[in-house]
Amino acid sequence: MRCYICSVVGDEDYEHTMMCVEDEGFVRARYEILYRPPPVEKWPEDMTFIAKGEQPEDVPFSLWLLFSERLKEAVEAEGLTGVTFYPVRIRSQLAVPVPRYWYAHLVRIPGAIDMERSTYWWMTNPELMKRNQGKPILVMIKYVLKREAIAGWDLFRTAESPGAEFCSERFRALFHELGGTGLGFWNVPLT
Repeated sequence: MRCYICSVVGDEDYEHTMMCVEDEGFVRARYEILYRPPPVEKWPEDMTFIAKGEQPEDVPFSLWLLFSERLKEAVEAEGLTGVTFYPVRIRSQLAVPVPRYWYAHLVRIPGAIDMERSTYWWMTNPELMKRNQGKPILVMIKYVLKREAIAGWDLFRTAESPGAEFCSERFRALFHELGGTGLGFWNVPLT
């Protein structure tokens, strides 16, 4: 069993790669949706991202895990676990046609990080802590995950560090087989 942390990576031709940014209208929704365990009770109908560039990626945005239609269909066809898809709109700054994208809302698995073997520190900046209900913010340097906690999951977040996306070898292999673009994978040790 292998596990990877997923991260959006830019194309070398970054000027022309379609990368998305949040529309200012839903920055607040990020904390209500992005870091909330599934399911999302009410998905906003007007969830819109702004695309810069003209060359679509399969995963064009790093904070919200947006999947192209073809990646979503491949994940569903393969029966991968841990993800629910919600529709989003992408508006192009260059007025180029934008294909359909989906927000990949990942299951959060509690107790998946091996805190004794991982490397981290706690951010105690009062301004930032306000966004975290007054609690210190966990900053991960090196993840080590518990094998038994993630067994059977293909895409997931952890309760301890909900901002990071993780995947199984099955998802990574599917992504590469598809010729997917926009995601990089880094091996995560397991205990």
